[in-house]
Amino acid sequence: MVSDAPDAVRALLNAQWTASNTDSKTPTFKKVYDVKEISLGTADYVLTYNSGMIPKFNGSSGNLIKKHFVTIDIRTAYDPSKDHSLSVASTVTGHQHMLKIVEEIERIIKAYRIAPGSPFEEIRPANQSQDLSDKRKGLFRNVYDVMLTETNT
Repeated sequence: MVSDAPDAVRALLNAQWTASNTDSKTPTFKKVYDVKEISLGTADYVLTYNSGMIPKFNGSSGNLIKKHFVTIDIRTAYDPSKDHSLSVASTVTGHQHMLKIVEEIERIIKAYRIAPGSPFEEIRPANQSQDLSDKRKGLFRNVYDVMLTETNT
């Protein structure tokens, strides 16, 4: 069976997202290789992609354990002064909005750490989170790495 770790992460985030935690905006969730072009003027994006996999045998039992590394790429150009869907003008900056998206991702990972979805048994933060924002361009970006554990393969 082929395991699609980026799609499992995308599906988990999409299913468990609470828009009220992110300024009442739900991002578009996609695997990065399914997206030709994005328009940040109309939506926030959460893109997922493979960043590595470590297969190894588990001791004397000989069972194979795979550690899948997935990068969650958060992109937004949130500007409340240009968001006409808001009934009251927001004072939240684009960078604060991006941080709320990161916090929502962390909330979901914490809540579903032991059961992220079949065939994966665990999801946890891995390595580091990098803020790649460019305030001059009004683009706010963060890449967040997670590791999924797959056993019984």
